[in-house]
Amino acid sequence: MTFLDLPDGRLHTRIFAARRGLARALGHVGSALIAAPAASDDHPDHRTVAACVAALRRPNLRRLAYPVWPAGRQPAGACCLFLTAQERLAKRAAVRSYRTQAGRIMDDPAGFAMTRRQIAAFTRQQEMFVEVRQ
Repeated sequence: MTFLDLPDGRLHTRIFAARRGLARALGHVGSALIAAPAASDDHPDHRTVAACVAALRRPNLRRLAYPVWPAGRQPAGACCLFLTAQERLAKRAAVRSYRTQAGRIMDDPAGFAMTRRQIAAFTRQQEMFVEVRQ
């Protein structure tokens, strides 16, 4: 996991830095696959990340999109990946490593802290992905 140290809730103000950071991170690992939030996500930061990933010009880069807050129904064309207990624990640790996820969320007018139940929802047994065609 690579943190780009960009502003939470205002990522759209740093789109070029986000694109540059993503390209640099991918360059270090030589990845042929990237998963990013769905472009239709309600959160502006998630949509910005989706746009940055769509703008990447890398041959043979496979792109997957995932719903951050799934509505309970599986998107058309979705594939499910079942996580092991170890993978779920690693994901829970990753979610908790984000200051805004473990503490107060400042980009929401009501400013809330995610509950254990909400964090548990992010560490469910399966993940949904949809292949993004360019």
